[in-house]
Amino acid sequence: MPDVREIDALKRFLFDYVEDLEKLAVLAWLSEQPTTLGQGRDEVAKATGLPLSSVREALVRLVERGLVLRTEAEPAAFSYAPQDARVAALARRVLDEYRANPRQVMELMTKNSIERVKSAAVQTFAESFATTELRKRS
Repeated sequence: MPDVREIDALKRFLFDYVEDLEKLAVLAWLSEQPTTLGQGRDEVAKATGLPLSSVREALVRLVERGLVLRTEAEPAAFSYAPQDARVAALARRVLDEYRANPRQVMELMTKNSIERVKSAAVQTFAESFATTELRKRS
């Protein structure tokens, strides 16, 4: 079991790079495939059991975050290929932990989701307060 610092690093990686289980499932599956052969959206959906729409969204986000490469030609093919050594090491640790202890990784993701909701609520409240103050001054 990882120590507290390791858990914090995994949680931060998940917060920054992989927001939900669909993205994690896609990333995990792609990481097990030969990197020289790209995988199409349909293959990813079939292998993960996820709806094609979820796979499309997950692949877009994973490409944007530099965890997955996409071919230019259509139909697009995708490969696990973190673009940064530090991110690659964190991704590998998260994926290893996910395979060994999926419940713990899901708990970290749940905590991240709660943090996102709290952050959004605070931001909405602050914006509402600022708008109210502006109306009072007008």
